[in-house]
Amino acid sequence: MNLHRTRTATLALLFGLVAGACSDDATGPSESLTEAELALLAESLFVLGFDASFDTPPSGAEGPEAAPASFENSIDVTVPCPVSGTVRVEAGVIGTVDGETGAADLDYALDQTHTACVVESEDGSTRIQIDGEPGTAFDYSIDLVEGLFTVDGSLTGNVRYASADRTGVCLTDLAWSGSGGIEDGNSFSITGTICGISVSTSISDS
Repeated sequence: MNLHRTRTATLALLFGLVAGACSDDATGPSESLTEAELALLAESLFVLGFDASFDTPPSGAEGPEAAPASFENSIDVTVPCPVSGTVRVEAGVIGTVDGETGAADLDYALDQTHTACVVESEDGSTRIQIDGEPGTAFDYSIDLVEGLFTVDGSLTGNVRYASADRTGVCLTDLAWSGSGGIEDGNSFSITGTICGISVSTSISDS
């Protein structure tokens, strides 16, 4: 599973951003999860949620075409995970988009339920199965002005993990933010706790 490639492709669809190389890091050793497993779990939950949100495009414009138009849409879909399994996504988006300037101000809210959702690191050395117990909420606000975006949100809820011969239930409480643009590249930071362990992950495109 190439988490970075998946996320970059998603951004490219929305903003026409240029894809590039990515890097991340995480801290917080755990008795149950290794540092690499914590990083994979945090980034997977973020990427799966962020990707799923773009299956909920704004629609249903109201008002004069030249003015910022109000949008609202919702979906309830089940999508495949990168290796195997699925994620059910119940999502909604509301906000405004200016058809003339391209400016947008949108709020996304998603409820996700993972079912035997298997993800792995880019080099294939780490693999985790994720199940909702009961699931996660993924919310964020995004502003787009003159080709530049800023975004911030949260990811909370309970998931069950299985890795090698270990399994457990993790309370997830993450906050994340990001910014970027066509010329500037993109950067995201994810901080908070998973399984009571502090996690700090950064992702960037150059």
